[in-house]
Amino acid sequence: MPIVPTQATANPETSIITLAAYARHIQACECGFFGVVNGPECVYSSGCRAVWTKEQRDWAQYYLAEAQYEIEKQARYFIGRRWVVDEEHNYENPVLTNYGYVHSGGVKTETAIQDGAAVSHATDPATVGPIATTVTDINEIHVYHPGSDLEIIPSSITLSGGAVSFEIPRCRMVKPELQDNPSAGLEYSTLTNFSQTVDVKRIYNTNNNPATLVYRKCQTRTDCTDTEKTACLCVRYPKIGSVAVEPDCLYTCGRLYKVKLNYYAGRRFVDDNGLLHPWARQAQDAIIRLAHAKMPHPACDCDAASEMWARDRNVIVDGFGRYQRGGMTPFGPQEGAWVAWEFAEDMKLRRGAVL
Repeated sequence: MPIVPTQATANPETSIITLAAYARHIQACECGFFGVVNGPECVYSSGCRAVWTKEQRDWAQYYLAEAQYEIEKQARYFIGRRWVVDEEHNYENPVLTNYGYVHSGGVKTETAIQDGAAVSHATDPATVGPIATTVTDINEIHVYHPGSDLEIIPSSITLSGGAVSFEIPRCRMVKPELQDNPSAGLEYSTLTNFSQTVDVKRIYNTNNNPATLVYRKCQTRTDCTDTEKTACLCVRYPKIGSVAVEPDCLYTCGRLYKVKLNYYAGRRFVDDNGLLHPWARQAQDAIIRLAHAKMPHPACDCDAASEMWARDRNVIVDGFGRYQRGGMTPFGPQEGAWVAWEFAEDMKLRRGAVL
């Protein structure tokens, strides 16, 4: 059966909350949100039908990404898995990584499943495939506008019998060169506004160059050089990020003093079937509410969006102007900041220490 992909398919360099998910959360008509007018979904929508501009979408994405970063910094792990590159530590064995829930050492790897796959706009959602593939993890399969790194979020992915198929709402497929849409919007019925092909890729982890040891070898007291050597990384305790880096030249290579790590880490946002873990909806809500607390004005003028923004921006004070709820959080005094802070504290990774 089709599997509805979650926000985990979003670009990890931006936010795990896709723009499509955010539009749904604030009850915005999806086509209008993506700059398209006269889409059937908008005609019957009881929510906001306003046409958004690229500037507005980028603005919302910026605050979603900033909110997620702050929550992750406090929780000490990523919400959803991603890659860390060249994280430096003084050499010791084992090493504690900056972020917990380490899955394995390695780097992000990208391979083509099919470039230029045809899109059928005969129905909405549009359809792509079936496309033959040997990939078995649905979370590794991603769809992009052709020849670009702009990801498209399908509404469903079906992986069965060595083939993958997609359903993608038309309004999510506005061509990259048209995404800076006019305020009047792009016409839904004009198919040339939308990509006719897509690139389907596999994005996955490979255990290449997981660690680099930096050692110093001195010929004389003043003649010292640094040399780098690739080493193996063994994950000892994944949750707390304890990893062992074993040199193969401990007594011959010189004085080890630094290590650089490449690793794949984060708390899984979805299971093997692409379905949300129970805690993930709390994470979604915390990110969105903190993003609203940071926004100086609502993302749009729609009633639902404005009401959510006002709720999350609200600061409760007593008759003397003192903050309620115990004061101010590191995220701020707003209600949205409090919700996010309480989530981050409840879910925080705690590591023991010995003095």
